[in-house]
Amino acid sequence: MAIVSGVDATAIKLLTTNLSLTEKRDGLFNLLRHRAVPLDQIDRIRIYLEALQTFRPLCNDIEHSTGLKGTP
Repeated sequence: MAIVSGVDATAIKLLTTNLSLTEKRDGLFNLLRHRAVPLDQIDRIRIYLEALQTFRPLCNDIEHSTGLKGTP
């Protein structure tokens, strides 16, 4: 996001810290639509990020299991 928008990575981190992975992905694609990025490159980014979505349920399970008190 920082490279596409031309701003400091710290600024992007501060702006997106409370966003979910899906919201961050959507924000990135919104930025890409407003830049002169070739469609094939956008497709490659989309395919790359789909791999992350594959593990989202696992991440959710881990996150929920660490926040619960008591016996797992």
